Amino acid sequence: MSNCFVGIDIGCGGAKACIVDDMGHTIGYGFREHTITVSHANVWSETAPEEYWQNICGFLQKIITKHHLDPSQIRGVSVSSAVPAIVMVDKEGQVINHGYNFLDNRAKDVVADIRAQIGRERCFQISAYNIDEQSITSSLLWEKKHRPESYARIHKVMSPDGYVTYKLSGKILANYSVGTFFGPIFDIRKKCYDAHICDKLGVDIEKLPDLYPCEQIIGEVTGEAAALTGLKKGTPVIAGTVDAFAGWLAGGATEAGQTQINLGTAAVLGMVMGKPLFLQNVWNCIYPIHSEDNYVCFTTTTTGGYVMRHMRNNFSRYEQLVERTSDYDAYDLLNLEAQKIRPGAEGLITLPYFMGARIPEFHINACGSVFGWNMNTTKAHLVRSMMEGVAMAAYRQYRAILAQGIQSKGPIVMNEGGAKSALWRRIFTDVFGHPTVMLKNRTGAPYGNAILAGVATGYLPDYSVATQWAEYIDAMEPDPKIHAMYQDYFTLFCSVYEHLKEDYDMHATLLNKYAEE
Repeated sequence: MSNCFVGIDIGCGGAKACIVDDMGHTIGYGFREHTITVSHANVWSETAPEEYWQNICGFLQKIITKHHLDPSQIRGVSVSSAVPAIVMVDKEGQVINHGYNFLDNRAKDVVADIRAQIGRERCFQISAYNIDEQSITSSLLWEKKHRPESYARIHKVMSPDGYVTYKLSGKILANYSVGTFFGPIFDIRKKCYDAHICDKLGVDIEKLPDLYPCEQIIGEVTGEAAALTGLKKGTPVIAGTVDAFAGWLAGGATEAGQTQINLGTAAVLGMVMGKPLFLQNVWNCIYPIHSEDNYVCFTTTTTGGYVMRHMRNNFSRYEQLVERTSDYDAYDLLNLEAQKIRPGAEGLITLPYFMGARIPEFHINACGSVFGWNMNTTKAHLVRSMMEGVAMAAYRQYRAILAQGIQSKGPIVMNEGGAKSALWRRIFTDVFGHPTVMLKNRTGAPYGNAILAGVATGYLPDYSVATQWAEYIDAMEPDPKIHAMYQDYFTLFCSVYEHLKEDYDMHATLLNKYAEE
């Protein structure tokens, strides 16, 4: 009888789960999109946390039943999620309000308060984090300032993975990887909350979850959770990690310098650092393997993958109709259209900042922008331009890392979501001027969580299995001529952004001014 491990991921756009055996084979997989509600002048972005749990329960029961698995074969379960994001519960464990997902930008005034009270330099010294609107601390303080009645009811605040882990085990906690996203109050070196900073900002430390190493067993599946999921009561539950890091573990990233890009809801670029080398203008975090002293830097284009979902949902009725009535996928049809357009999209430039620009711009008021539209522009041009815009935004972030003396090791591994698009991978390869490969097993973050659970419970020997099981395909080398052309368009891309910065702020002011009329 083989040993099996459950991996769960709560992404911004959907929930995923898989069961993996001790030879690295994926036995079963489930995915379901969940509802993202955007409101208040495109600033609030929320999801009902109960939906996370309902989706996961449904997946696991179906996988276990379909494959006739004996739940006693499942040796451990680990959960990750897309962060920064926040779920608030009362003393009975009931959710208070909707959860914020990582697209949420409401805490602008709170960020101004944090900067005034502790400053960017002091924040970076403690947390290696740049003060922003999305940190869990920013969101918690927004609740305190704007919904004091709700804040008073909060027993604990957690991330989406923390919420699912709580529903599985009854334990409220945060893993070290998620700890980083508490922002200014988290001491990244000591792996604890800074009591002085909490006091200065007015954060009630008793509302914060206990912190655990990512690979630590924190509890067991409860009887209630077992009945809902099909898992066996007493199955070990691991502290877990962040979704991107679980995805990179699934992609075999275990050594310093290895670089991967996830094209999920966000486009996330990350590089394993190993040592505590904390870079400016990126996110510095704790990597889940050997999490007591292992680090990763990463960047994100918040709506990097979501731009294609937005295009599918709002401007692709024909493609959706074909998808419903045939074996074709709407995204594949959009790709076919974009392939007809030459690199550079005939001068059409898209800035993919549909919910603000994060790294390295940290411009929360930035929004999606299209430059160069003319009488010959078609939908196909726009699709290709969106793909190129996401790649250019990621390239800008990549350059910010390299500029600080960090070097990438080996080809960049394209992982998850939009990475299935050969066209998009080709665009990334030529924009970056760097070789890429695709991870064949695209189960992603749930697969990495399964590895984490296997090693944590001792049924897998060590993290070398991640390297052994990761198979890379479709290697691509950059085309020098197209890369040179993209360098010119990249200069224009950056120039358009710089010229629009003040206009983005004026645009946000007008949206707020007329939002209630």
